[in-house]
This record gives sequence, C-alpha cells and structure tokens, in this order.
Amino acid sequence: MRPFYIIPLVFPALGLANKAEDNFAAVLFGNDYEFSVERGPCVNLKKGQPIFHEIKVTGHDVCTVYANLKCDTKVREFRGGVHEITNVVFKSIKCTVSEEL
Repeated sequence: MRPFYIIPLVFPALGLANKAEDNFAAVLFGNDYEFSVERGPCVNLKKGQPIFHEIKVTGHDVCTVYANLKCDTKVREFRGGVHEITNVVFKSIKCTVSEEL
C-alpha cells in the first residue's frame, strides 16, 4: 500500500524539473564544457570561460550574440538548431522567443 503514497509525490517533482528547463533557450558548447542560456536577460560571458564551438538554440527561440557586454552591438543572430560558432567573437548573448511562430 505504501508505494501508492509515494507516486503522487514523485510526479509533481518531475513536473517542476521540466518547468526549470523550459527557461533555457540555448546551450553553448566548448571543450568538455556546456553553458545554458536562459531566455530573456542579457547574459555576459566572462574572460575565463572557454572558447565555444557550437550553439544549440531550441525550437522557436532566437539568440543574438553581441560584441560588448551591454547586448547592444549585434554580431550575429541564430535561430533554432545547431550552429558552428568557433570563429564568432562575442561577449554577451540574449535569447528570446521568435516572433515568427
């Protein structure tokens, strides 16, 4: 009988884990390193972070990389999918939901 009491407690916890992942719009990949980017705010990268080789942008999101730390000097925009970024120089990134749903 006790397993029936545990199951209702497990499933809501799984739902919360999915909600947290829903806030991420992209993942930057470097050598043995992954950096998740949340949707919304301007994210500044630090000098000590590795060089990123790929960006994986989720579904209907758009991520723009910028030359400065203020997210106002646009370098390039990436839409859903995996993109090679080894030669793209940027200091910040901002991801939003695409207006073209």
